[in-house]
Amino acid sequence: MNPAQWMRALCAALPLLFVSPLHAELIFSAPPREDAAQAAKDYGPLVVLLSQVLGEKISFQPPASWATYSHAMQAGKYDIVFDGPHFVAWRMEHSGHQPLLRLPGDLGFVAVVRADDAARSLTDLLSHTVCVPASPNLAANVLLAEYGPIAQPRLLHPRNGMAGVYAAFYSGQCNAAVLRDAHYDKKLDAAEREKLQVLFRSRAYPNQALTVGPRISAEQRAAIIAALGKPENHAAIAPLTARFLGNAEAGLIPARAEDYAGLNLLLEKQVWGWERVATSAGAASHR
Repeated sequence: MNPAQWMRALCAALPLLFVSPLHAELIFSAPPREDAAQAAKDYGPLVVLLSQVLGEKISFQPPASWATYSHAMQAGKYDIVFDGPHFVAWRMEHSGHQPLLRLPGDLGFVAVVRADDAARSLTDLLSHTVCVPASPNLAANVLLAEYGPIAQPRLLHPRNGMAGVYAAFYSGQCNAAVLRDAHYDKKLDAAEREKLQVLFRSRAYPNQALTVGPRISAEQRAAIIAALGKPENHAAIAPLTARFLGNAEAGLIPARAEDYAGLNLLLEKQVWGWERVATSAGAASHR
């Protein structure tokens, strides 16, 4: 083969080297908030249903750590994801994901100190130790968004979610805490709330959502929405609504992209390694 023939053959073959397999399996994932066994119980029924609806193999890949989750998401490896609003917004902005359905209700947070504490504002917490779940948990990112990059309070990260945060605060491991507003308003009785003062109450953020990436067609997106709205398929989402809403009978509601717009800044401005050049203009403020 002479050089001209070799070059023509190479040019013809090059496009094939960059074509993805037509039937490469889709990947579903969610944050590493539980061990693998619990993750399989929570998300397994949904993955099985989605595979049936799309007629394609879907692999559930629970990440081993937040670092694994972050790296895989930023590399665009996930096709279907269920997680919080700041991650939803980041994928919308940078990975071409679209939100389909979400948990009903909103996510909000309060920063509290004891009633006899001299603190009266978030600025006063700069001299405090604040109990809050570790970033990139939304609670931590919402708190840090209220401060600049130089001056921030000391943070302590107890385990076991909001119950762990409040237990650590109650036992004196920290002198302030960031709690879900629902935990403060509903889990604590009136007598307990009397012992606290609220220094900050965040805006309401849209709840966790299911998003899909560019490899999911418009027809497939519509099929997912339709299938998850059918009563006979409710068992696929019952573990999630039971866990996150305390109500296994609750359903998912439509997720509006505009509700999540701009919330990627809660990652990009607060957590090192997440910032990217924006792909859409006019991101809304997180406040």
